[in-house]
Amino acid sequence: MSDLNQISAALQSLQGILEQQKLEGREYADVSEGALDKLRSLPVELMRSRQSAAAPVEETPASAEPAVAVATGAATSTPAPVETPAAATGSQGWIEPEGETVRDKLNNLFRLVKSCEACRDMGTLRDQVVFATGNPEADLMFVGEAPGAEEEKQKQPFVGSAGQKLNQIIGAMGLKREDVYISNIVKFRPLIGDPRFQGARNRKPTPEEMAVSVKYIRSEI
Repeated sequence: MSDLNQISAALQSLQGILEQQKLEGREYADVSEGALDKLRSLPVELMRSRQSAAAPVEETPASAEPAVAVATGAATSTPAPVETPAAATGSQGWIEPEGETVRDKLNNLFRLVKSCEACRDMGTLRDQVVFATGNPEADLMFVGEAPGAEEEKQKQPFVGSAGQKLNQIIGAMGLKREDVYISNIVKFRPLIGDPRFQGARNRKPTPEEMAVSVKYIRSEI
């Protein structure tokens, strides 16, 4: 296991322990000074692991139909129906889609999201997939909760009023929208009543809706 995977697995385990203690009514956790030192050193270790693992990404052929609008602000195109690609689900709680390049993996992840039976079976989410946009090799990623009416219409995350504010924030940082990677935890707009009459009404996703979707955002991260 690589250093980066070891760190990710350790963080996942820590999250599970803390969530269990919260369920048991614990409000505080005793942490030794040595453990605190380890936690403080994680950002440096993550950066080192990332630098050692960095590799150039191959260009996507012109004929490809990417699920992610890579390095453009354009709306994403929906790929033609294909057989769902195989993928491995790790013990850390995320999916490792097939693919030789980052773009290939994201395209396959998009198709896995589109055919997510657990998401469909809930009956609380609408049908249109809103996946991600931006540069998957970016140094900065923004993660929202779930798409709203405008995001569903344009098939991109963060394009409504909140998206306009996000664009301003990104611009104030000296970056452009295509310099960062933007996605949501839940990839479908949460349903309110009869989908034919929902209109522009939006709601936050429930913990259950996020639980069945979180493996996808973990894979993107």
